Amino acid sequence: MPLTLAVAGFSFATGFFLQRCFSQITLKKVIEATPVVNSQLDNQLKKVQESAKRELFTNTQSEDLLLELPETGFNARFVIGRLENVRGNTDSEYQTGAIYENEPDIDRLIVDVFEKTMRTNPMHPNCPRIKQMENQVISMVGKMFGDDNNVRGNITTGGTMSNVHAVYTAREHARVNGVKDNWCMIFPESAHPSFDKAAHWLGIKPIKVKTDPKTGKADVNEMEGLLANPEIRKRTIMVVGSAPGFAHGVIDPIQKISDMLERVDPKNNILFHVDSCLGGFIVPFMEKAGYTPDEKFGFNITSRMTSVSADTHKYGSDTKGSSTIVYRNEKIYKHQIWAMREWDGGFYGTPTLEGSRDGTVPARVWAVMAHIGEKGYVERTKKILSTAKQLREAIKEINELELAFETNTMVVSFKSTNSDVNIFDVIDEMCAVGNKNGRHWYISGLQKPDAAHMVVTNPHTRNNNFVNVFKQDLKSAVDQVKTYTKDKRGKSSRAKMYGSNASFIEGPFVTDGIRAHLLGLSSPTPQLTS
Repeated sequence: MPLTLAVAGFSFATGFFLQRCFSQITLKKVIEATPVVNSQLDNQLKKVQESAKRELFTNTQSEDLLLELPETGFNARFVIGRLENVRGNTDSEYQTGAIYENEPDIDRLIVDVFEKTMRTNPMHPNCPRIKQMENQVISMVGKMFGDDNNVRGNITTGGTMSNVHAVYTAREHARVNGVKDNWCMIFPESAHPSFDKAAHWLGIKPIKVKTDPKTGKADVNEMEGLLANPEIRKRTIMVVGSAPGFAHGVIDPIQKISDMLERVDPKNNILFHVDSCLGGFIVPFMEKAGYTPDEKFGFNITSRMTSVSADTHKYGSDTKGSSTIVYRNEKIYKHQIWAMREWDGGFYGTPTLEGSRDGTVPARVWAVMAHIGEKGYVERTKKILSTAKQLREAIKEINELELAFETNTMVVSFKSTNSDVNIFDVIDEMCAVGNKNGRHWYISGLQKPDAAHMVVTNPHTRNNNFVNVFKQDLKSAVDQVKTYTKDKRGKSSRAKMYGSNASFIEGPFVTDGIRAHLLGLSSPTPQLTS
């Protein structure tokens, strides 16, 4: 039953009736307009906020709080001492896609680069080598995706910002070409939320297409049907495909999307962005690692592909946060550049949404890529995909589970085949089983369909027993859930919030719950409100 109905004190039957009678949006308005119910909702949201605050300040001592500048600064030894436990749980061998690298040599290299390049800024002309390294990184990534010395782009602070830059560039491209408002963009419902965020920020209408229930791939026919409408086609600034998507590791039919755009948009008014933030340092090396991606694409073969995003802070092995946004040529890239001439500080222009940027980022990305090299990335890809394949085989041996989709990427998603075995109960039990054995599992919960996934990373491949303990703990978790009585079953049937342990029961106020959780995490003190 939705969170709001449970909070408001409705019986399950009444809640189910209301849920059937009203849409989510209408139900939200009805509840908000009912003072007693709305008051109870506010109280529940406060509880969510306070719960997040307690989570944030677990094991925090009063002496750890520094809420205003000390009158006299502390010495360096004291300050460093306060950082002893700052890393938290970095048990990377048992976490899904949280820590992508733990090789000491790489970490040492990054620290050395930071020491040599700290306080540099690629915006300033006194640091030309930093800008050269950024350009070389973009060239290297472009070559990975089949470029022939034409790409342009930038290093950003993460995948979201790479995707936001791509959307911004598409909007400015459309503006220059006569479409000055009422923009829209088309992307699959499985696309990363950064595209929804970009659309919200930039005043663009998102149009989402469904994915194939059997393959998880974007429905290209639905895309083409939408673009057959002259008004939608005129207002569409961009189409997006994932390679692969975060949830299930499915690569969208990139080449088919490109071919479709050639048919419906021969004048090249619509840009086509490939989001390879997650897979950008895996997919390009799959064939050399002995694996065939079920969708092949690249600047050299995918004529309508105008940009790609690839995270260097994931499988590129850099530390957080760095990513790349790479455009086919400067003709497209120039629309990302912002410039003005009226400021009293002089003419002003930046290639990215940020002004000043940290020069250590392009330096360390360049250093890590130069250190690992193509053979290094191929070898890492081979080990990661081999481990992922073994995980899939292990999951198939558990009768109550099945793969959500058949893929051969690094994301392994699975769901329940038994109505008595709730997949979210399984996640919770697996974490409990692992904790008893010193393994701090962090497994992501998914929705549409309800599922779980493990994103295989480099640290997993360095644990020779990883697949065995995963299968062992997962089987134990399933067996434990099978013993649940009916009243206990499904109590954890909630989708986990991305990047958090927080859970929210589905309903019209989920976004309110998410905001309450994040507000709680913004508190500087553990003090609970009355």
